[in-house]
Amino acid sequence: MTKRDRGRMMGSSNKLDLSGWLIVIMLGIAVTVMFAILREVPNKEIKRRREAYGYGEKQDPGPLSAPPTVGCLPGVNDPALKSLPRLYVDVAPDPAEQNIYMMDLSLKSNITSKTLCSIESMCTVNGDAHVWLLVTREKLHASTAASLRNLQEICQRLCVAHMNVRVVMRDTPAHALLESDSFWNTLYLLPHLSDLLRYAVVYNSGGMYVDYDIIALRPFKKNSINFYGSEVM
Repeated sequence: MTKRDRGRMMGSSNKLDLSGWLIVIMLGIAVTVMFAILREVPNKEIKRRREAYGYGEKQDPGPLSAPPTVGCLPGVNDPALKSLPRLYVDVAPDPAEQNIYMMDLSLKSNITSKTLCSIESMCTVNGDAHVWLLVTREKLHASTAASLRNLQEICQRLCVAHMNVRVVMRDTPAHALLESDSFWNTLYLLPHLSDLLRYAVVYNSGGMYVDYDIIALRPFKKNSINFYGSEVM
C-alpha cells in the first residue's frame, strides 16, 4: 500500500469520526431542548399553584388590624378544630419559649398515622416545648381533627395553625423570589417551598424545625439554638 493510499484511508476515517461526533452532539442538543420543553409548567398550573399557597394576584392580606396572640396556649384552637387560627395573623410563636415546628404543605385535609405518631412523640418527649403543626389547608378532615384533639388532651402545648405562604414569607429576604413566576415554574415545587418555609418560620420566631417523619426519643435541649441538622440517607 502506497503512502498516498494510506493517507486517503486515514482522511476518510477522520471524516467518519467527525461525522459521528456531530451526530452525537446534535442528538444531545435535541434531547436537551425536548427535556426543557417537557419541564415547562403551563401558565394555568403556575397560576393555580400561586393561588393555592397564597401568592395569587389579589391574595395579599395587607397590614394586620390587630397583633396576633403570642404563644401556643390551650384554647388557641377551635374545640372541634373546624377552623384553624392563621399563623402570624391570629396566633404567633413566642420567641422566648421553646418552639418546635412541623409542616405539611401537601394541601391535603388528612394527616397520616405516621405523622400523628411523630407529633405525639415530639409532644410527650418535649413536655416543656410548644409544638406547632403548620398546615397549608384551611380546614381538616373530621377524622384528622378528632385525632389531633386527642393529642391535644395529652399535650396542651400542641397548636395546629393554617400557614399562608405569603404571610409567612413577606417579612423575609426571600419574599421577592416568590413574587416571580420563575419560582413556581418547577417540577420540584414542594421541596423548594418546604426549604424556604422552614427557614422563614425560624427566621421570624426562633425555635427549631423537624420533619414530620421523625420520632423523638430524647428531649431537645432548650439552649440548643441557631443550629441546622441534616439527616444522611
